[in-house]
Amino acid sequence: MNRDIKAKSAAILLFFVIASGIYQTTFRIKEPQAPSGASTWSIVAIDPATGDVGAAGASCVPVNAAVLAALVPGKGAAATQAEFVIENRDKVFELLQAGLTSGEILDQMTGSSVDSNLALRQYGIVTLSDGLVETAGFTGEGNFDWAGDRQVPPSAVSAQGNTLESEEVVTHALAAFQAEDIGPIPMAERLMRALEAGSAAGGDKRCNRDDLQQTALSAFVIVLQADQEPFAAPFSASTSLDGPVVPWLYTSVIEEAGGPNPVIELRRQYNGWRETHLPPCPLCEQFPIEVPAGGLGLEEATRQSDSQQPQTVEPAATQADPAPSATPRPMSTSTPGDSGESTGAGTDPIIFLVSIVLVVVAAVVVIFRLRRSRLDE
Repeated sequence: MNRDIKAKSAAILLFFVIASGIYQTTFRIKEPQAPSGASTWSIVAIDPATGDVGAAGASCVPVNAAVLAALVPGKGAAATQAEFVIENRDKVFELLQAGLTSGEILDQMTGSSVDSNLALRQYGIVTLSDGLVETAGFTGEGNFDWAGDRQVPPSAVSAQGNTLESEEVVTHALAAFQAEDIGPIPMAERLMRALEAGSAAGGDKRCNRDDLQQTALSAFVIVLQADQEPFAAPFSASTSLDGPVVPWLYTSVIEEAGGPNPVIELRRQYNGWRETHLPPCPLCEQFPIEVPAGGLGLEEATRQSDSQQPQTVEPAATQADPAPSATPRPMSTSTPGDSGESTGAGTDPIIFLVSIVLVVVAAVVVIFRLRRSRLDE
């Protein structure tokens, strides 16, 4: 009898051990991670004197980060971010065009009956109505630290961010936007310098590790002049525009994970645009804001590794052949969801099948043991 009890106990124990292992390896729920929709930091502004509007931002998500901005010349600018939903951005865009103030827009977007995931949203809004500037911001309590928003109504600017290295990403961006130590500079340059200041402060912490500070995977800067049509970019992994409205300034960059800081390439493209659209700014070049370089990227790292391999001496006739021309490193165009983030269960098909087989075997063993013990009785 004791042997039968031991057999039953061992069979049941075996079943539960295997079942527990399957749950842990196949159906385990991972630790909560930062929302991967469009976690980011950004700056939105309006020029009360001209009605020009602008936005700049960056994110550790490999999509066109410009999608977070809604810009309506003469009326306002807004950023819709954190757990990004395109319908929310479009609603803010619609309300800006209708002439609502930032406070009125925020009231409509942050009602608990309007958005069941309000805790994961973030907004920064600046509006101009009858010559009066109004700013407003919202950061849901479910955003990952550091998260927050700051507004400066006299400067008609709002800065906001989440999943950041620290509050300094936002405060330094605001300080750079408002800085007067290099004299009066246009909104486009102030937005660019604000983005660089946020990157210099660490940017999005998911893009950093001990041996690498990339600060973001995507970055953009947009400015519309007062006489232009409203603009909101499509949600896309591509930075190119395909629509009737082309902003006065639009440049957007996406880099691969572990590659260069996209803010560096954004500055290069912006400087090229500035040469033909703005007067010279000697002080801008004399006092640049240095940002972390990021990494080499897979393609560049592979190229350098190959160049360090021992070289084989070719016959003279081969050496005389012209070398192939160098090609520029292509810009990464990763698709949405390729950021490596996961917020739920993960299942490998092979592990799943093996696990099912083990469960069946364990069940058969348990049934066999129980039947045998009954026959023995």
